[in-house]
Amino acid sequence: MRSFLSTLVKFNDFDGRATRSEFWVFMAGYALFQVVAGITAWYVGRSAPQVLLGAGVTVYALMLVPFFSVMVRRLHDAGRSGAWILAMFVPVGAPFLLLWFLWPSNPGWNEYGPQPSNGSNGENIEG
Repeated sequence: MRSFLSTLVKFNDFDGRATRSEFWVFMAGYALFQVVAGITAWYVGRSAPQVLLGAGVTVYALMLVPFFSVMVRRLHDAGRSGAWILAMFVPVGAPFLLLWFLWPSNPGWNEYGPQPSNGSNGENIEG
């Protein structure tokens, strides 16, 4: 949960790199958020559909920026440009993105910065 919240804190940071663990923990938290929001929407929507629509659009819009931010930083960590995020809008692009999200970190520095560390003693998380 802490990793998910720390990624939310960096919601508008499209620079730097995100480790595989940071990315996948955020995606798992985002999926859990979607499930809880869907169940809540179903429950509340039975009595107040107009309120549900406004709240749903607001919440999903707020989560969109951190969603794209962590994806761009993960691509940077795999040595790819953040512009590759546009591949998700092409039918054959999603498998390439999935592979790059699973790709190991580039060790050391790359053009997007140093390899992320766990923050406690400066050791690299992934290699």
